Amino acid sequence: MILFFRRRFSPPNHSGNHKAANARVFVRGPVPAGAFPLLLSLVAAISLAGCRRDSTELRPAEALFIEAQDALAAGDNDLALKKLTESIERQPDEWVYFERARLNAELGNDDPAKADCEAGLALNPENPDLKWLQKELTKSSGGRFKGRNARPPRTAK
Repeated sequence: MILFFRRRFSPPNHSGNHKAANARVFVRGPVPAGAFPLLLSLVAAISLAGCRRDSTELRPAEALFIEAQDALAAGDNDLALKKLTESIERQPDEWVYFERARLNAELGNDDPAKADCEAGLALNPENPDLKWLQKELTKSSGGRFKGRNARPPRTAK
């Protein structure tokens, strides 16, 4: 069983702060017997914790990462790269390095993608998605992201 929690955020208000608009919890895979009450309690706790006013404030690096995700969803890769870079400059994070490396790899920018994999792995040498991407970057561009290696380990079914 894998539990995902995702908050969707609204655009910044007049003071530049982001506020949570809603939250979603996804369960992927089978729920073990007897885990349902625990899962329900966890969802309730997450929901209640998210109701506090101060819990919806984002740090600047997080806000930039969300802006990058929005830009990706809109198909604006240049803006997404810019926002990911700004997020890393504010607060280096292995997942932001992964996202920027993945985007650079998709755009054919192998050297920056490899550098981001190395930087992310310096923060967490055990990150399976960064290891996966680093290995994919050793393949020719036509042989990447195919078959069972089409998606990172944490998102592959």
